[in-house]
Amino acid sequence: MSMNSLKLLFTLLIFFIVSAVSLHAQYDLTVNAIDSEKNPIAGAEVLLQPGNVSSTTGENGRSNFENLSPGTYDILISYGFSFGRKTVVLEENLVVNVQVKGRVEIDEIQVLATRAQEAGPLSFTNIDAEEIQSRNYGQDVPFLLKQLPSVNVTSDAGTGIGYTGIRIRGVDPTRINVLMNGVPVNDSESQNVFWVNMPDLLSSVNDIQVQRGVGTSAMGGNSFGGIVSINTNKVHTEPYLRSDFSYGSFNSRRASFSFGTGLGEDGFYADGRVSRILADGFIDRATADLRSLYLAVGKVGDRSSFRVNLIHGEEVTYQAWYGVPADFLDDPDLRTFNPAGLDRPDKPHPNEVDDYQQTHLQVFYNYTHNANWESGLTLHYTRGKGFFEQYRSNQAFESYGVSPVAIGGEEINRTDLIRRRWLDNDFYGIILNSTYRFSPATSLVLGGGWNHYTGDHFGEVIWARFAGEMENDHRYYENDADKYDFNLFAKVEHQFGDFLAWGDMQLRTVDYRFLGFDQRLENVDQDQTYTFLNPKLGLTWFASERTNIYASLAVSNREPNRRDFTESSPDSRPKPERMFNVETGVRTVGDSWNLQANLYYMGYRDQLVVTGRINDVGAQVRENVRDSYRTGLEVSGSYYIKTNLKLFANATMAYNRIQNYDFFVDKYDENFGFEGQEKLEFDRTPMTLSPEQLISGGINYRVFDISGRLGKLRLDTDLFSQYVSRQYLDNTGNRDNSLDPYHFTDLNFVFNFSRDNWPDIQFKFMVRNLTDEKYETNGWSYSYYFVDDFLIDQGFFPQAGRNFFTGLSIRF
Repeated sequence: MSMNSLKLLFTLLIFFIVSAVSLHAQYDLTVNAIDSEKNPIAGAEVLLQPGNVSSTTGENGRSNFENLSPGTYDILISYGFSFGRKTVVLEENLVVNVQVKGRVEIDEIQVLATRAQEAGPLSFTNIDAEEIQSRNYGQDVPFLLKQLPSVNVTSDAGTGIGYTGIRIRGVDPTRINVLMNGVPVNDSESQNVFWVNMPDLLSSVNDIQVQRGVGTSAMGGNSFGGIVSINTNKVHTEPYLRSDFSYGSFNSRRASFSFGTGLGEDGFYADGRVSRILADGFIDRATADLRSLYLAVGKVGDRSSFRVNLIHGEEVTYQAWYGVPADFLDDPDLRTFNPAGLDRPDKPHPNEVDDYQQTHLQVFYNYTHNANWESGLTLHYTRGKGFFEQYRSNQAFESYGVSPVAIGGEEINRTDLIRRRWLDNDFYGIILNSTYRFSPATSLVLGGGWNHYTGDHFGEVIWARFAGEMENDHRYYENDADKYDFNLFAKVEHQFGDFLAWGDMQLRTVDYRFLGFDQRLENVDQDQTYTFLNPKLGLTWFASERTNIYASLAVSNREPNRRDFTESSPDSRPKPERMFNVETGVRTVGDSWNLQANLYYMGYRDQLVVTGRINDVGAQVRENVRDSYRTGLEVSGSYYIKTNLKLFANATMAYNRIQNYDFFVDKYDENFGFEGQEKLEFDRTPMTLSPEQLISGGINYRVFDISGRLGKLRLDTDLFSQYVSRQYLDNTGNRDNSLDPYHFTDLNFVFNFSRDNWPDIQFKFMVRNLTDEKYETNGWSYSYYFVDDFLIDQGFFPQAGRNFFTGLSIRF
């Protein structure tokens, strides 16, 4: 027999042996049932599907299944009214830990009902409590999220304290749906979120999920580009006391005191926090005086839980809303110029402030009917009241509804005055949701809610140089509004083979009642009603144990905001917006790395944009543009070079365009007399404040992690850098009316010390804008013709140069 024949025979023999072994391969599966503290759970029922094979864990929390065929198995563990689930692929003998979530975790039903799950066909990122607290120096929530894909943030005061904003994929804050424990936070009328009204919220946050695109159905206004879901409802099982102190540049300081009783044997618990934040701001006079209170009390039982949250915030911030003129940006002495309060002739008005208080009351009741069915009820109430004060010079009496003043026979038609513009509002509602699992492969979530907003807008003159007919707190305008919002949704997930299918349908109705112009241009009470259907479909393919590929299609509709209604007539009133969102991506993990990449398309029909056109009531409001879109590629990932050294990065490459856009420019003569408007036409023009390249990355390095006689010592550091490409201040693509590309780098150190019978101590130090870059993150513009010259007035919002923050946390 030839050598080649022997080789062939040997190969065939090996092939048949391997095939025979494979055909008859049997593997063992060991399941460890553990609680949230990784302690073993004895006496738990373990069900293995397919096959409906069951077992009970022993004293070591372990259950063994022998001689199983290769394949995918669903593990379901029940222990009283505590449950755990996990899916495994059996290709060898396997030991797997399954966490059994007890009665405490029931408190998060409302949050989970509106969140994307790990294998879902959506683009999202999660942030846990440890990461939140390591970078929390008292800044607003947006500044913690700036490391996430497609996110860029801004601060009016330049420090992240006070008025801040966030954009996701270039989508402005009014189109991002913010939820706190499943309760809508966005203002019902402006649709914006004012983070300054919730000072130091991060000190009470357990985790945050940011969804990009339409996302899941949720309560309140439908997402039109992103969802920020904040969870504060975790129950702390052990008692604690914690003090947090921060100090940094621009005299920024924070003091926060927190406590928790832990979970008592009777199921009762309480958590609380009080905070105070003070800052001078980078921009002149952009001071902030912020106070907050957080209180939660509740009870959890074997099958139910009850919780009440009280979240109260007070803010007094000096206005820094107007930006810095372009000519001042390159002058070190004028770069922090603030025009607010300069109407006063002798010195800036000292009380040109925004003064607002907001209280959130949330009541949760959750009930677990059985191992497969759980329901939640939420009642919520938000109370807000406040004003912003302005010194205004040379104001006409007729603008305030009073007659001129006669002094010494001379008629005086104008006066300096101080006015306050008030908002007094209430927002309350009810939210219901229920989750039923027909099998480990199929689940259904039903939910719905009803919300009512009532807002009273009014203005008062509290002082005038010449008062005339004005009495104390003369009210010169008043406008009330009511908004009703009702929604129902159903979400279903079904896994078949290596695929997970997901469907979501939301029905939403909006009824807005307000004082606005009719066809005769008279201010009368009006009522506008909308009904929207928002369907979503998705599919995930589990290509391997470590890789899944997903795709989804979603439709979202959104009503205009308050100003769109009040400053238009029925003839010029804009239509609702509609968006078609397609997401497709891949998520894969290795032993020391992970990678996520996705393509997205967000196509708009009738998107509302500023055109500059003066409408039939003499106002410049937003108008619908028929076709526009955002599309791009998002990539994010991380790689452990060593166990203590990780690289991370994310990048967005986008293309954001309006197909056909008409821009209307005011025209003035040499005496600044208004002469009308000129229309400029554009094709495929970039969208306002929508960067098309956004690249972030950095390094996490654990310098040391040692345990010894002194206790446990750990030092971590992370370096983060971000690049944001050019952003235009209008929709014309004019480089002379844009924010220059910018980049910055932050460096953060976190030192932890713990020792038995000692308090845990954390010291942290951050250098922000390490390389002292000069950059602006936001701006506004007004274009006009003065005689034959095309001019642009602009305001920019510069951010602080190199600055420092320190923090100290002591926990007992």
